[in-house]
Amino acid sequence: MASRASLSLLLFVTLLATGAFGAMGRAASACRGPFPSLGEAVGRASVIVVARLEAVVDDGPYPQLSGSRKVRLRLRVEEALKGGASGLIEVAGDTTSCGFGGRVEVGQRWLILAGGSPLATSALSPNQLLLSEADRARAVAGVRAALAAPAR
Repeated sequence: MASRASLSLLLFVTLLATGAFGAMGRAASACRGPFPSLGEAVGRASVIVVARLEAVVDDGPYPQLSGSRKVRLRLRVEEALKGGASGLIEVAGDTTSCGFGGRVEVGQRWLILAGGSPLATSALSPNQLLLSEADRARAVAGVRAALAAPAR
């Protein structure tokens, strides 16, 4: 008979392998669909960049989402995929959005899809934390494919 510790480990590995932790995190951050396709999100964004997070400015409570904070992200653009942004940009968002989920930290590299003036991102923007060069390459390839696809 398996020990309780080995059963717990098996459950943890199963949840990790099936992505259930990601789903739980998404539910906890109040993410609700329907989510746009990458092509739709790319079409709506006026600026798409790969950028490194240099600072997070806390602008206080976000009244529409209990427990959320309004933030402005100061990002150093590494690669502009749409909109020609360069240098240091600022993008508004919130800490519980699907694209950030409260996990923004200085030094992280992100794929950011934003629009408006001032630039902002929403809960439905498919922003991605890029943990590796492979993540960056996949994200950039996906955006470039969406940009090259014929408009519908």
